[in-house]
Amino acid sequence: MPLLPALARRSPLRFGLVLTAAAALAGCGGLPKQDDLAGPPGATHQSSKSPAAYAQCLTPRWQATRVAGGAATVETVPGAGGSLRMTLKIAGGVGRVLEVVPQGSGSSIRYWNRSNDFGSGVPDSVQAILDCR
Repeated sequence: MPLLPALARRSPLRFGLVLTAAAALAGCGGLPKQDDLAGPPGATHQSSKSPAAYAQCLTPRWQATRVAGGAATVETVPGAGGSLRMTLKIAGGVGRVLEVVPQGSGSSIRYWNRSNDFGSGVPDSVQAILDCR
């Protein structure tokens, strides 16, 4: 006897909870394919480095990010007025996005997390953002 129909007959409430949980988990799958910056950044930091110097520090650290079953890649795209957008791609999807904008003699860094890494502690790629300031 299939499990779901048997569960539905025994306990309609439990069956509803199972379906709700399955639908919620299905919506969490995969990484976003775009590096859009919709919504407010997850964090904002200041750096004493120029955007170019900051990117020079961060790029090799992000490239060394441990990724299960693949490699991390980094894209850096120059923007207006010396700003940069840096994207860390994990398994082909966008993991982290930074916007680094000149501010005074340093930079303002805005950070968006686009990955589903629920590990304990601060992931290496996020720690690198802080270390390169």
